[in-house]
Amino acid sequence: MKLPLILASKSPRRKEILQDLGFQPRVFESNIKEISDPWCRSMEDKVISIARKKADAVSSILNGTISENLIIAADTIVCLKEEILGKPKNQNEAVKMLKNLSGNKHTVITATVIIDRQKKTNFEMANKTIVNFKKLTNEGILDYLGQNEYSDKAGAYGIQNNGNRIIENIEGDYFNVMGLSVTTLIDYFKTYHNIEISAKKLMSKHGHMIRKFRSDGD
Repeated sequence: MKLPLILASKSPRRKEILQDLGFQPRVFESNIKEISDPWCRSMEDKVISIARKKADAVSSILNGTISENLIIAADTIVCLKEEILGKPKNQNEAVKMLKNLSGNKHTVITATVIIDRQKKTNFEMANKTIVNFKKLTNEGILDYLGQNEYSDKAGAYGIQNNGNRIIENIEGDYFNVMGLSVTTLIDYFKTYHNIEISAKKLMSKHGHMIRKFRSDGD
């Protein structure tokens, strides 16, 4: 079963996740400035605010011109204590970010916003995953960044490609760190659309990495 929807994101990782869950996403970029609303207080509110702006922008652009009822947007932030680490502008910024993350735990928050155009409803949810970094050497950081794994990623790293080189373990949803909460999507479609979404294909591709990052070592 292929379920059509709109993905309000240019992220190839989010598109891949949706495809592996059985969706058939059409991609439209929001082209917004990724800045949260000034009244947001918590980190969750901030990331939801940005995802909401993405969804609303694409909904406005495509109003009346698309057949798909659902528009999905997401945003991911990396939080080290009270500091938000965005996407590095260059390698020097990426080196600084990874040095700060080295040997520390941090939180990855991914917001999911879904607009149902037919039902005229909005669904919003933020999920947290705790990521524990290995202690990294300067040489290790430069070697990792030499693989160009950082250019479009918050915190200057990606979990799915060579993440085991820098990550010790995680607590929570692996795909949340990748950029889209699979548990949120599965729960949403079961609750609001009575559709059972299978993650079998995703797990066959990423299961070995997920097992490596299990904090209990199993």
